Amino acid sequence: MRVDGRQRQMSRIDGTVGYAADEAMIATRSLIENPENRPTAILAATFLTAAGAMRTLHEFGIDIPGKMSVIGIHDAEIASILFPPLTTVRMPNREMGRRAATLLVDLLEDREADGKIMLEPEKLVLRASTAMCWQR
Repeated sequence: MRVDGRQRQMSRIDGTVGYAADEAMIATRSLIENPENRPTAILAATFLTAAGAMRTLHEFGIDIPGKMSVIGIHDAEIASILFPPLTTVRMPNREMGRRAATLLVDLLEDREADGKIMLEPEKLVLRASTAMCWQR
């Protein structure tokens, strides 16, 4: 990925992180252990895993958003009271639930169902946990 004229690598941690804050804390430690190869942002699966990542960054003295941005998927009220307030991607939870219920009924009634629920995010909720990459 090219950002601000510089080559950036994207890191992923597959299969090691669930949805618990403590698992996110462990994963974040592995991402930041090499200062020469640290990412500039973390996109967490939930606001809870984002909170775990933020705690680890604080413990290691890594400024949010000065040195690393953090974004969580799914917006919740708690995101606005974290320090710094967490930028989130708001998802259409009500519609996701409606489609999941429809899929379940279809399966229970032996109707054809493809098992996919694809929805676009509703909104990026910008808060203080992110900075533009050129501001670092």
